Amino acid sequence: MRWLAGCAGVLALMGWPIHAPANVQEQRARLPPPATDCSDPVTGTWMSHAFYPQQRQWYVVNLDVRRVPGQPSQLTGQMRVHFWTGDERTSEPPACDSGRTRAEVRETARGTVAPDGTIVFSGIEYTVERDYCGFMGGYAVDTYSGKIDFSLMEFQSILDDGHAFRNIPVVFRRVACAESPTVPHPVVVPPNTPPGHVSGCSR
Repeated sequence: MRWLAGCAGVLALMGWPIHAPANVQEQRARLPPPATDCSDPVTGTWMSHAFYPQQRQWYVVNLDVRRVPGQPSQLTGQMRVHFWTGDERTSEPPACDSGRTRAEVRETARGTVAPDGTIVFSGIEYTVERDYCGFMGGYAVDTYSGKIDFSLMEFQSILDDGHAFRNIPVVFRRVACAESPTVPHPVVVPPNTPPGHVSGCSR
């Protein structure tokens, strides 16, 4: 589970709201402009930048979404998650100091998308990419679900990790198109012609 999941009961005793909704408009204002000229309306990198006051944590999440070849409704890819502790003013990662946590994790992910844009993208397993400071090593994989607004290239998702982060609204915006798959350059093998051989008629 996430490193603060076990602290949920403590936060409740302190009077902090466990399910206080994130400010959706503030989240949208932090995001870069949308990528709107992609060849596929679903694939690409979807980004969120949100503060969760109930956990006193910031999260920048990038969903790298691809379609499963031959199965357009099935999705695959990864989540890249960068998080740190702070208050509502610490929107960028601060320097490490006593009691602060900051880390990056990567989750392999899969999901589905319907023709109307309803999308579910779930982490399967995670790897700690970088521990800047204070990370205790436990992390609950994420599930984001929502419906894509194709006019904005955004979807207002609900985050649920099965532990401390449940039913939390998070806005994702597509910020980059999917990279085109690399087409291998054909290797042309020259014919096995013996040296000095001349085909056809000769004088």
